[in-house]
Amino acid sequence: MSSPIDRVENPFGRGGPGAAEVARRISPSGSTRSPLPELRELSGWEEEFVEGWRGGENTARLVNEILARCLVAPGIDPGPEARARVDGLLVAERDMALLYLRQISLGDEVELVVDCPECGGRVT
Repeated sequence: MSSPIDRVENPFGRGGPGAAEVARRISPSGSTRSPLPELRELSGWEEEFVEGWRGGENTARLVNEILARCLVAPGIDPGPEARARVDGLLVAERDMALLYLRQISLGDEVELVVDCPECGGRVT
């Protein structure tokens, strides 16, 4: 089974490296695992933090804070060491960590059911 990294499409069009190739370049071992392997699943603590951030302008800071919080137990302030580890990630490494966090929190597939605004029918 492929990882979420392997299934990400290259946003820069054909000819460029795919996500799996980018992951191999970042990780010399060729692993597509997170550069922060000790990340834990998202909890209500992070959900509450995101809700309080609503309307905040710096979403990169929000993402970094969520990753830092997922390096420690829920309810514990991550502190400067965890924040520095996240701040030190390359953009591609941060993206990989986010994909890994999404996978461990929600699984490989996310099911969604919404009502169509036009006809009112259910879309799955």
